[in-house]
Amino acid sequence: MKKPLYKYPSVWLIILFFGIMHYFTIFPYKKLEPLKGAIEYGKDTTFSIKSWLSEDYQHVKEKYINENFAFRSTFVRLHNQLQFSLFKVAFANGVIVGKDNYLYERNYIRAATGSDFIGKDSIHKKVEYMKRANRYLTDDGIKMLVVLAPGKASYFPEYIPDRFGKTGLTTNYDVFRKELLSSGIPFIDFNSWFRSKKDTSKYPLFPKTGVHWSQYGVVLAVDSLTKVIEQLTQTDLPTMQITGIEYSDAIHNDDQDIEDGMNILYKIPKFKMAYPQLKFQNEGKTKIPCVTIADSYYWQIYGSGLAGQFFEPAQFWYYFERCYSTGVSGDWPISGVDMRTELKKQKLVLLITTDANLSRFDYGFSEAVIKAYTDLSDPDKMNALIRNQVEIIKKTPSWLKAVETKAKQKNIPLDSMLYLDAKWVIENNALK
Repeated sequence: MKKPLYKYPSVWLIILFFGIMHYFTIFPYKKLEPLKGAIEYGKDTTFSIKSWLSEDYQHVKEKYINENFAFRSTFVRLHNQLQFSLFKVAFANGVIVGKDNYLYERNYIRAATGSDFIGKDSIHKKVEYMKRANRYLTDDGIKMLVVLAPGKASYFPEYIPDRFGKTGLTTNYDVFRKELLSSGIPFIDFNSWFRSKKDTSKYPLFPKTGVHWSQYGVVLAVDSLTKVIEQLTQTDLPTMQITGIEYSDAIHNDDQDIEDGMNILYKIPKFKMAYPQLKFQNEGKTKIPCVTIADSYYWQIYGSGLAGQFFEPAQFWYYFERCYSTGVSGDWPISGVDMRTELKKQKLVLLITTDANLSRFDYGFSEAVIKAYTDLSDPDKMNALIRNQVEIIKKTPSWLKAVETKAKQKNIPLDSMLYLDAKWVIENNALK
């Protein structure tokens, strides 16, 4: 004889659990803190016969429920906390838990250990492009300044997990610095400067659980940067003065951004951080138009309003992909920028990168400048050059035969292959 259902308490507990979850999903009694980071939640949908028959309704509804059920954020944080506490694993994209719970992004460790090294020839070629772009800009009265920002793993190599190996191998930073020194391009090396101040700085220059330089470090860097810019552009920029320092264990978000993205229940113990209070003297001073091509290290300067204190307008071309500007809402793609026209409005071009992004620095900016200044960005002139190059290929039997072979291999018309080859030749010659 089977036992009555009431004699299975575990079954009733499961039913009760899911009943409570279902109730509070429909009637939430308290709004929980949402998960942090680049998280996109599925949107709810409405029922219709058409969406039901196509199964769109079921798929969308399932995704919505999975991402919005009651207490989901708490369960995620509980899971992530257990993984972190027991196994030192961070459930956040690219985050590495180092010794003593110092947090890194993997790319910074790769930069510090040299495992992302792209080779001396590649870096030499990049700097050659930058030299040529600098010449074009200089001829137009525009100054260019390269800034090598510090990287957290380079600053704190002692906390990198042993499995990543040791620092000391040739890195992109080592070669870039050497190439820039011999190039004549003005540059500032904050990477080595920050490391030299590590044991003497009054306040931390990097946080324990954040990825970027500290707010105190940002202010020191901006102070030095503006002095160099004044000499380079012969401009008396507004003066920045530190009026006070909040030295606190109430850590601001920028100094724990990796930790926030881990979505754990309990805060990681960390040291105090310094937050400068600033005052600016603008009387008799001059702001200059500036465009900055940079990675996320510039957000603390641009987003905090610091950039706007010295530059007017202050443009930020983020990874040379998206454009932002003080006084303008929203952003727009770099493809919508008339490069030469926009650059002619500037007095300064800043190129800023941390060591983690040196493998792709300067994000194609110098090549775009070269093309703009050699008229390759003008469609009519470019098409005329391509037509001329196609005729040259056609009059060269061995070259034409090679193009015919490639067209067959790619299964495209000969005219299309001629166009592609001619375009490549023109662009490649322009970048030499």
